Amino acid sequence: MAAGKPGGENNLPGAFVETVQGIVAAKYTEMLQYIRASWVFQKEEMLGWEIMDFAFTKMKQLAHVAEPIAENGLTPSLKQTKLP
Repeated sequence: MAAGKPGGENNLPGAFVETVQGIVAAKYTEMLQYIRASWVFQKEEMLGWEIMDFAFTKMKQLAHVAEPIAENGLTPSLKQTKLP
């Protein structure tokens, strides 16, 4: 009957949470862009796989950035930001 996610109460300052959530959303958007680009260039020999490697890097960065949010019982903001 937990009131939130496991890992404790949210004791992070609101401004910090807002900043980190913005970074999470940006990393998520970058990851989606790289996944799409890898699909577009999938027939270009190794180029598609190299781009997919960038997507994996963005996924790892996303996980590291979102960790303090998730550890404090909040849900990371996995919303796509506006594309340029």
